[in-house]
Amino acid sequence: MAEQKPSIETSLPELKVLETLQERLERSIILKSAAWRLKDIIRHLMIRWFKERTTGIEGLLTAEELPELVSLVRTAFRTWASRESLDLLRRLEKLAQDLQVELPVTSPAQYEADFAAWAQQQATMIRLGLWEDVDQENVAEELEGLSRSDHHELEHRLEVLTTHLLKWQYRLQYPDAERGWRLTIVEQRRRLSRLLHRSPSLGPTCPAVFEEIYPHARLVASIELGFPDDTALPPVCPWTVEQALDPDFWPEPVS
Repeated sequence: MAEQKPSIETSLPELKVLETLQERLERSIILKSAAWRLKDIIRHLMIRWFKERTTGIEGLLTAEELPELVSLVRTAFRTWASRESLDLLRRLEKLAQDLQVELPVTSPAQYEADFAAWAQQQATMIRLGLWEDVDQENVAEELEGLSRSDHHELEHRLEVLTTHLLKWQYRLQYPDAERGWRLTIVEQRRRLSRLLHRSPSLGPTCPAVFEEIYPHARLVASIELGFPDDTALPPVCPWTVEQALDPDFWPEPVS
């Protein structure tokens, strides 16, 4: 019985990776030309493989083809960021280095120059477990910034909520404003609920933040109510932060 020849899939997995990259490129309207060019290169490589039956893609490539193929694989990597495609890219770049072939100049997306591209690149490296390629200092700074952002949002929304609850409590001379203030209170409570659900560690800080923002909320409410100063409003908040966040709590009106 004649020995069965190995398939492309089992003998040269690099071609299967290139085919997948080509398919991903083809799905993008703006990358169609790159997909067609990569498909053409794959066709030539397959013809050579059927003739030569090499065990690696290195034996099928010429030095002249390497720069374009590396450029195409780099482009396609953005559409299929996988360990397989990255391994192939690094293998091709290593081959170019061994053959002393000059490759197109490329550099990682810079944090300062293009934040969106940088963030996407960092997410890809983390998902692939390539920790040595992660911009650790800037990633850590961004994570700390997200934490600070949540704290700032908590302060801001609690202040807006408290201001409007005070106005609601002293609303008798502004009956026309009642509907708008009610909508603001409902919306701020909804957003605060979502924030605390997303970042439950903020919950224990609410009482201290509530106490801290009250003086300014009192001042703003006094101005918007037309009082000559803030002495007409309680010097200490008449309700707890739990009450303020409770969707069923509405302070009794004060004349």
